[in-house]
Amino acid sequence: MKRWWAALGSAALLVACERAPPQAPTAETLAIGRQVYNFRCYFCHGYSGDAKTLAATYLTPAPRDFTAAAALTPETILGAVRDGRSGTAMQPFREVLSEAEMLAVSAFVAEEFVRRRARNTAYHTEQNGWPEHQRFAHAFPFVRGTLSADADG
Repeated sequence: MKRWWAALGSAALLVACERAPPQAPTAETLAIGRQVYNFRCYFCHGYSGDAKTLAATYLTPAPRDFTAAAALTPETILGAVRDGRSGTAMQPFREVLSEAEMLAVSAFVAEEFVRRRARNTAYHTEQNGWPEHQRFAHAFPFVRGTLSADADG
């Protein structure tokens, strides 16, 4: 009987070792994820995933800073996007986004902010539904949270 369990354990270990590592997201997936993030997520999580926004200053607990969450996986992010996070302002998006959009934005956040800690430079573009965005440049410090909303101009 012990040999049977040992053989089963060895087989399970062999299968686990032979699994292919997860594939990197495609450029198309990341582009879709960026569009979803820039339209739905940046309000609370920030342009660069660091949760430095005016909205974040009003939320307790604060939104997750993806750049400080090194162990966050795309699967964990997907769970939060799909089901929300109890006890936080993070609401479920399963009724708002398609499964493909949820997968794409989860991959984008994991790649762009968690793994690469990159600055998101493609926000508020005409393609994302923000024509003439630069005319609101005077409000950027407030939106980014670098200047408090009650600061004198």
